[in-house]
Amino acid sequence: MKVIYWSQPEEIKLGDIITRRLAEDFDEMWMVAGFTKDSGLEVLLPAIESSTIPKKNMDLGIDKKNVSKDALLKLLKAGVHLRVFANQAEDKVETRIYAFIQRSGTSCIYIPSGKLSEGGLFENTCIVTEIIYTAEESKEVEMLVEKLRKDAKFKAVQKEDIVKLSENGEIMARITERKIPRISELYQHGEIEIGVKQYDEGAEIGKHFAPTEMDEVEIEVDLPTED
Repeated sequence: MKVIYWSQPEEIKLGDIITRRLAEDFDEMWMVAGFTKDSGLEVLLPAIESSTIPKKNMDLGIDKKNVSKDALLKLLKAGVHLRVFANQAEDKVETRIYAFIQRSGTSCIYIPSGKLSEGGLFENTCIVTEIIYTAEESKEVEMLVEKLRKDAKFKAVQKEDIVKLSENGEIMARITERKIPRISELYQHGEIEIGVKQYDEGAEIGKHFAPTEMDEVEIEVDLPTED
């Protein structure tokens, strides 16, 4: 068994590794992410769709601000056996692990600290642990895989379940434009200008300009009078 650690993004980006593994010959894939965002699902979706791994399992922690019905339905269409848990403020899932299992060959497990988001897969600084083991060594990690299979918090969902989650407001209805410009991009020549965008929270941002000086403004307010 071989255990390797690396620092993202300076050395290796987890998203690149997962994309490569999805194109390889494994019997089973298992992704567990307690915190999921559409951006992470979208960036992995082409590799998931084209993967020939026969068993593709994903356990996802979801919420109404970051995950959409559209993204989950695309996973189902790609042949993923999908289980979800609706995170609440007082009850969240924190597990993050990616396992690629080959019963008669070499398998690998990745344990990151980042979220299943575009940033967590490619940009955010975090330590990733890689465990590589052979079929003869599989018993040493079989307990971990069994814990993933038996986690009672995650519930299997089909199309009608995902639609219901959307109708109940537990997830978004559709994929939106989540990418908020960086601060350095906004503050140019003392001015902020953002075209109308739709973000995860559903907030619509119009054009705003940073004030260059304070102006005095008089506001007249008509107050109700007593009879």
